[in-house]
Amino acid sequence: MHKISVIESWKNSWGIFKKNWKVLIYTVAVTTLVGTILSSIFKVEDLKVGGFRTSQAMMVIALYYILKYLIQTLFNIGQTKIDIDAVGGTKPRYSDLFNSQGVYLKFLLVSILYGLAVLGGFILLIIPGIYVALRYCFAPILIIDKKMGVGEAFDKSKEMTDGKKWQMIGFFVVSIIFVLAGLIALGVGIVVTFIMYELAFVHLYRGLLNESDAEERVEQGGQMDFQDIKNETEGIEKTTQNVEENTQNSDNSEIPQN
Repeated sequence: MHKISVIESWKNSWGIFKKNWKVLIYTVAVTTLVGTILSSIFKVEDLKVGGFRTSQAMMVIALYYILKYLIQTLFNIGQTKIDIDAVGGTKPRYSDLFNSQGVYLKFLLVSILYGLAVLGGFILLIIPGIYVALRYCFAPILIIDKKMGVGEAFDKSKEMTDGKKWQMIGFFVVSIIFVLAGLIALGVGIVVTFIMYELAFVHLYRGLLNESDAEERVEQGGQMDFQDIKNETEGIEKTTQNVEENTQNSDNSEIPQN
């Protein structure tokens, strides 16, 4: 079975980006534009300069961030769907950026739970936060790609990353290096690097998902084989028992009666 590598994920992301660069940059541009429009409507920067002097200002800023998060969640779903299609070889559609795929509430819930779990881990100690972040990082994408339930998505992400700790750490270390390189390049560099990171992440996700599914099929196949052997053995034992009983009855019937 082919095992996915970190470098392979990043190398493939460049080819995928070149093939779909228009729709991928479109998603970033629209998301940035909407965020800028919201900021200008609520005049957040002016309120921040005021130093949160009034409860009204605090309420406006809180409303802004809540609304921004809810809209950003919709875009995150659409952008992830576009990335999944691009990595999978399906032509991405511009309209998918505004399509919640029917999983908006589940995606919102799993994102909040994931964020709180990671935050809780970092508050306790750094290491638990990193562990939780790596262990369950695929839960949100599973909601979109496989239409799983919240609990099922967390369980599947845990299964996919089981025994892959160093591979996951290696991926994010390499990603940080590429992002830093994008920052050095400035301008378009960071935009392209950000898009490539998302594509590489989806590529890694698909590879680990395939590995997990293959291992599950092998395990199920082994269990089925064992069950077949068990059933066959029980059948043979039952048949043998019946033969012995019939033989014994036959012998008894042949004994002459006095």
